Amino acid sequence: MSSAMINKLILLNKSCKAQGVALKFCNVSPLVMEVFRIVNLGKLIDIQGDQEVAVASFDKKGWFGGKK
Repeated sequence: MSSAMINKLILLNKSCKAQGVALKFCNVSPLVMEVFRIVNLGKLIDIQGDQEVAVASFDKKGWFGGKK
């Protein structure tokens, strides 16, 4: 993974936060996870083991017209 791609992920995370959107990754390969660990990306972006866990970890207040 190039430093340019890591920068794009950081900018995507910043943009999501500015819009009040949670960004989560799941099913990250061990090699990519090692890169994330080296650059401390896991401290910025929530990384979950699989899709089911990632979806369950979202705050669902306000989804589907519910109360916020």
